[in-house]
Amino acid sequence: MFIGATTYFFYVFSFLLPMTWSFYLTSILLGFGAAILWTAEGAYMAANSDEHTTSRNTGIFWALFQSSLLGGNLYVYLSLKADVITRSTRYPLFTVFSVVCAIALAIYAYIIWRWLIERRQQQLQLEPVKRKTALSFSQTFFQTVYATCIGHSIKYGNTRKRLIGLHGVLLGIGEIVGGGLFGFVTKPKTSSQCALVILIGFFLQIVFYYSAWINFPADAPARETNTESYFQFSSSSSQIIAFVGSFVVGLGDSALNTQLFSVLASRFKSTSASAFALFQLVQ
Repeated sequence: MFIGATTYFFYVFSFLLPMTWSFYLTSILLGFGAAILWTAEGAYMAANSDEHTTSRNTGIFWALFQSSLLGGNLYVYLSLKADVITRSTRYPLFTVFSVVCAIALAIYAYIIWRWLIERRQQQLQLEPVKRKTALSFSQTFFQTVYATCIGHSIKYGNTRKRLIGLHGVLLGIGEIVGGGLFGFVTKPKTSSQCALVILIGFFLQIVFYYSAWINFPADAPARETNTESYFQFSSSSSQIIAFVGSFVVGLGDSALNTQLFSVLASRFKSTSASAFALFQLVQ
């Protein structure tokens, strides 16, 4: 977890002094680091959960993980009011993000320190030590495409950057609510209950995709456009549809992911590393 999180720190830190080569290099490192981080965190969560707590722990973890969408997107909404991101805007933003990453590294280092102490105590007591590893997550590309559609829709005028920030905030709220609702409150245990939650998430995402199809011009993902959408909504109505869609897709995404991870952690307890790694690879 510490090694994987280190690549996040370097990636964020590179934006303080942006250069083309550093963007490519840190992006490649981040790809490796993300796989390491999520696999290790999954194993850590699986090792500290049982059949009674897997669903709860998965929901809490997912809600906390997605809460990161709130802080960053609120900052975008409140601070990015100009069309150009200046140095005075970039420096405070990525300095704060770098400090946050450094705090995470310190927490992981503390976990390592505690583990070393426990292992030393076990060795002194001549007890065998067993270790596990695994899990992974992935972010779907729809967030980027959706934000691009908003950014390219000229009818939103100069408020486009702020709307993208609000989109991210509502998406994060949907993810957090879904993580708490589907993992911590309802706590599905049987296969049929998990399947029902996944089906609910599927229909929520279908609603979102349909709303995006009727709300944005067909060429919005590729370029700035004045083209009308499939249905001609007013600017205010279009914004409401976009915001509701952001919340709905976050809710559906959390329903799907919390149940998938819960099922994998419970069904493949003894081989969690292989199960989560294969899942992440296919996904």
